Amino acid sequence: MTLDTYKQNPRKTLTAICCIILGTLSGIFTYIFFLFFNIAIFGWNLGLIFAPLIAGYVETYLALRWLNESIGAISAFILFIVTVIYGFIIANPTLGMNFITLGSVLVIVQAAVPTLINYILLVVILGIISYFLGIFKKITDYVYYSLRKFYFHKIKKEALPIKISKNTFINDYKNCIRLNNRGFYFITTNNPVNGKIDKYLGPYVGSSAFQRRMKMVSADFKKEEKEMLNKLKIAKFEALNNLADMVKKDGGNGVIDLKIEYELVDMGRGRYQVIAHGTAVVIKKE
Repeated sequence: MTLDTYKQNPRKTLTAICCIILGTLSGIFTYIFFLFFNIAIFGWNLGLIFAPLIAGYVETYLALRWLNESIGAISAFILFIVTVIYGFIIANPTLGMNFITLGSVLVIVQAAVPTLINYILLVVILGIISYFLGIFKKITDYVYYSLRKFYFHKIKKEALPIKISKNTFINDYKNCIRLNNRGFYFITTNNPVNGKIDKYLGPYVGSSAFQRRMKMVSADFKKEEKEMLNKLKIAKFEALNNLADMVKKDGGNGVIDLKIEYELVDMGRGRYQVIAHGTAVVIKKE
């Protein structure tokens, strides 16, 4: 129910207020009961936990019965404030911060704001952990495979079809063929094998950069490694092609003392650079 609805229907507003008041009173009486009989564990009164729970339950029950909807367990939040002020400040100002205190506060907060706390604990925190560790993916993959296997073996009475995954590596052979068909010489030494250097053009550099997808923790290390290797290979061929384009533009047809270097240029963003450099020359065949 929205605020506008409450404004338009004063009777429902009063009913909602009554639910909150009754829920709050039930929580206060519960807290007094636990204090009077000193129901505690290790000196910690359990009313701090059960009072907000009872208040929220009574309010929600009455709201569902009288309004056919929940109004948010406001009384549980009120009891949370009351019990914390009394238990932590008035009754025991020297309680201090310890493991039991933190655990009890967490339980009390969970009772006061159940939807929000449960969402944070169960959805956000567990979701992040399971995503990084790949727990849910492993479970769902196992369940899917088991059901699929049962369906094909027991119902369709046939063998489980095998899905062949596509190779994620780029084809180095094809890229080498394209590079060699350019009529350009890439030489890692000082002298060509079947020719002589007719002219030196000086040092040239060809480069290529890419950005790696950043993750705090990887759930699939093999996949991440393959993607990284693919990007390095693609960047290497791009750097060599860029080097060849610049040298051919100035009249050269080869590079000697060729070196290829890989470096991380921006650690924060995961940006890598591949550099191909050497001395550009004009090679004349003998």
